[in-house]
Formats: sequence, structure tokens, C-alpha cells
Amino acid sequence: MTLSAPLKELVSRRPASSCSKDNEMLLQDKNAVVYGGSGAVGSAVARAFAREGARVFLAGRTLAELDHVAREIPPQMARSSQ
Repeated sequence: MTLSAPLKELVSRRPASSCSKDNEMLLQDKNAVVYGGSGAVGSAVARAFAREGARVFLAGRTLAELDHVAREIPPQMARSSQ
């Protein structure tokens, strides 16, 4: 499954190294639960949330795929569950 053009623009709007104004992360100290985190859309959303400082909890059908996505997110920001 590939992301549609508008969704690609949304999740890639800000580069991984950028922060919002004054270097403040938009989701710092927030928790985010992403259902379907092993799919194309869910994994893109999880990475975008983690870039903004959220602790990301992944949920989905396949633990191996969730672990693959979790490895792409900084360890302190990711949790996975089946």
C-alpha cells in the first residue's frame, strides 16, 4: 500500500530534524496510540508523532511488523503491542 499524495505531504511536511517555532516540539510529553501502526498510513503517522516528541504506542495485527516500525522510532518514544 502506498500513501496518497495529500497524505505524503501531510506526514512529510516537516523534516525529521525540524521543530516548531522556538525549537518546541508540538507533542512533547504527550502519549499517542496508533492503531494499524504496522500499515503504511499508521507507520507514517507514528513516525510523524514521534518527530514531534510524543511517546508512541503502536497497535496492530502483526507483532513482527509493529516491531519493525518501532525500530524506526527512537526507543524512548515507541511501544508496540499486538
